[in-house]
Amino acid sequence: MSTNHTFDWSADVRMPVAPSPYPLVRHTSATGAQVAAITAGQRARDYLDLLDRVGEATDYQAARALGCGVSSICSTRAMLARWLHPSGRVDRVTWPGGRTSERAYWRRATPREVTQWDEEHATTAEGTCAGE
Repeated sequence: MSTNHTFDWSADVRMPVAPSPYPLVRHTSATGAQVAAITAGQRARDYLDLLDRVGEATDYQAARALGCGVSSICSTRAMLARWLHPSGRVDRVTWPGGRTSERAYWRRATPREVTQWDEEHATTAEGTCAGE
């Protein structure tokens, strides 16, 4: 059973900008983030609704279900890191040539996992991670 959480979009969801020593790359990343911000909120809600319906999903399953690319799911999952948790289950995929990889399943985080995430990612007044 999933637990619904209330979001503060300004605090809980951030659009990542690619770190780069090249100003042009930072600029293009920022413009992409601005465009993505238009649909990010709805995609995040759709992703969470999907997890509420199915319980858990891999990035590939979520992308298929939501009609978007895997990179969009990865970005969405990164924005929602506080609210998501790996379920512990994986799919093993065999590629041509016999190589294999695994795909993790993701689910909604429990209230305890959210609290734990908050504690692990708390910052001090100086802006450094607690415990450093």
